[in-house]
Amino acid sequence: MKTHHISRQQVAIYQAIRGREKWLGSSEIATIAGVNPRTTRDHLRRMALAGVAERVAMHPGHRYRLSLHTKEAKGYQARIEQAELVYDGLAG
Repeated sequence: MKTHHISRQQVAIYQAIRGREKWLGSSEIATIAGVNPRTTRDHLRRMALAGVAERVAMHPGHRYRLSLHTKEAKGYQARIEQAELVYDGLAG
């Protein structure tokens, strides 16, 4: 999956799931990331399709975590991390 633009929201969502072993619901991730819940769900779905995040269906929704098998998604993940550096540089 090609994504040409990495948004601040994608970076915030990536930061929210990075380094956490626990599976999180999209509403928890939205709160941590400070991103609208619907936007968070959309980005998490794309990240899961790209292989950056793992997604498991659990009633009543889905749980997510950073993929432990990101070999296939290294390019996309690297672009998110590069965007993180750019946005951090703009902020400070």
